[in-house]
Amino acid sequence: MTNFVHYMKSSRKMKNFTVDQILIDEFLRDNHQNHYFSLKEQYDNKDIYSSGRWDLKGNFLDSTSVSLKDLHINESFSTETSLFNIITIDIILAGGVDTHFEHLKIVNNDIPRILFSSHTRDGYQKRLHHAGEHYKAVGLWIKPNVLVDNFGLDLHLFPKLIAELLQVKYNRSLLLPITSRIRHCAEEILETQNTSKLKDKFIEARLTELLCHLLECLYEPEQSFNLSNHLSTRKSNAMKTVLARLNENTVEDIKLDMLAKEVGLSTTHLSKTFKSSYGMSISQYKLQQRLMRSYELVLEGKLSIYQVAAEVGYKDQSSFTRAFKGYFGFLPTHMGSGF
Repeated sequence: MTNFVHYMKSSRKMKNFTVDQILIDEFLRDNHQNHYFSLKEQYDNKDIYSSGRWDLKGNFLDSTSVSLKDLHINESFSTETSLFNIITIDIILAGGVDTHFEHLKIVNNDIPRILFSSHTRDGYQKRLHHAGEHYKAVGLWIKPNVLVDNFGLDLHLFPKLIAELLQVKYNRSLLLPITSRIRHCAEEILETQNTSKLKDKFIEARLTELLCHLLECLYEPEQSFNLSNHLSTRKSNAMKTVLARLNENTVEDIKLDMLAKEVGLSTTHLSKTFKSSYGMSISQYKLQQRLMRSYELVLEGKLSIYQVAAEVGYKDQSSFTRAFKGYFGFLPTHMGSGF
């Protein structure tokens, strides 16, 4: 059997394995068996580094690949993958890992969330698995045309940066909330034993539903906090209001106490509810939205960098430039007309 995982030189703290996306794609495309393939057995068949499962299955929705992870980490290790012209979606149901991209580093905070990323021909992903952690997630590898063609997306209806992410124009990542509908679909996919063509059809139906809910999150994030999620009606409506306010105004420094007063929650309850629902703090979400808006303005080329900084609420250009590079991995001055 083809070996998809290779041991690389390790540091003193953890061993490192590389995962070959191209070989995995070829294997999954050419093998139509009605069961998942265990990637874990490729690097750790004796449960030295982890216990549990890390399984793969391909040939869903025009060659979309599904990864199922339910791992307890016994000994720290890392995995890295070079990714080419692909969208990756990680639906983290429990625990998590530190994730490094060529453009961004995301530290695990043990909060359920969705990591939606696009990778061009020079894409890169490294995951750091730390001993004692538990990681439960559903991952998807999707070709760029699948979402646009299969779901009839009008990219003009999406913010420019998200439209570019869906087209895999650049290396980009976004954090999104896990709603009850997304969680339910992901958990059913994770729990379904794939042993027949009938089960294949069931999983594909759940994948289609899951992607519909994910696209709704990209298009109208405030609407993703529907009344059927784990929150009370009061808190669910509060999250809708807060997200709408943050999305409407990326410039004004909206105070936490004012937001809390508007939605009828204490500042402590508002902060905890937002972070547990969305996977990031209110300040982190404001930063993400502010920098996404700045990206669009720089790309338009109508304003100077100083003017863009002021437009999105920064008092000076140097602070804006540092924040921009920290989020996107490059300076705004590097975005020329051909970017």
